[in-house]
Amino acid sequence: MPSKKLHTAFVSCPTELREERRAVLDVLLSFDAFPISTEFFTIQSKDGFRDIEQLIDDSDYFILLLSDRSGSVLDLPDGTCASWTELEARYAFAHAEENGQKIIVFQLPQLTTALSADPATLDAQTRRQVAFANSLAGNTVNAVGSVTELRTRLATFIEGAKSTGATPGWIRGFSREGLPGLAFGKTYHHVHLSQSLPDYLRIGTIRFSCSTTAPRMVHADAVNYKAALGEDGRVVPRLGRNKTEWTAEYAYDAGRLTGIYEAHKRIAETFGDFSISAGHRRGIHDFRVSSHQDRYVLDGSFADAISRDNLKQSCKSGEVYVFETEDALNRFLASECPDLLETLKEA
Repeated sequence: MPSKKLHTAFVSCPTELREERRAVLDVLLSFDAFPISTEFFTIQSKDGFRDIEQLIDDSDYFILLLSDRSGSVLDLPDGTCASWTELEARYAFAHAEENGQKIIVFQLPQLTTALSADPATLDAQTRRQVAFANSLAGNTVNAVGSVTELRTRLATFIEGAKSTGATPGWIRGFSREGLPGLAFGKTYHHVHLSQSLPDYLRIGTIRFSCSTTAPRMVHADAVNYKAALGEDGRVVPRLGRNKTEWTAEYAYDAGRLTGIYEAHKRIAETFGDFSISAGHRRGIHDFRVSSHQDRYVLDGSFADAISRDNLKQSCKSGEVYVFETEDALNRFLASECPDLLETLKEA
């Protein structure tokens, strides 16, 4: 059974909103979303707000509760002052897009009343909150009339965001851009070789992303083609229907990617003395993130699994190398596989 995908939510609100905060936490936990708030952590660095920024960066959702009270107010280096809630909100709004983060703002009944009141009748803290609320003009603000409505609106928001895959989820050790030495969303180039069949050569492209099925997993989408020589003598894919499309789910640990691939082959072919039928296959990949980044990004092995329907089915196995560019792939083949390139010239 696939693991549940865990999300995180940064909750920004004054500490005196105990009932509202409790309602938010209950909803988040019911949706497998881990709540984060500065009251849960001890800020240890000299630059305390930088720690808060990191917590916000690592969250899938930023939830802002606006009442008529602002909480503690800080004197800023530029001579102005702001509450912690204001600082958190400003940072979240400024970085939401780059963080792939969803923001929802709730205007509580106390603030709704203050917004319609004569400013002369308000105390200094409430006037500050009114000014802060007005500064959010242009952003969607959800006015709620009760804690029950707050629960309902938040549940609808989280459910919608999760069902559309709008947020990447919490994968500790991964940034939203990728892993150390491996970028998500980038098109890489790969080559498949096999020691058991010296003239076997397949090349293609591969893209990595966060898995949508389980935490700490990496997804891959790729395609393999037979290789050919271009007019300039470079190895290029032999484009056409004879290709193998495959996907994979890898566990990542200590610089290794290991997991199952599922390949869909369109046309039958031979692999040595064996006939490889068209259709669906599974197998195992075992990669390591390479220290030879100037040559290849990943190196590892592939091995087809034996089919339960045909225990005598041939199983391909070999090596896989993943490169930043086609140029790097061609330099590798020219250096490491000159005899193999000669067979392409003769073909």
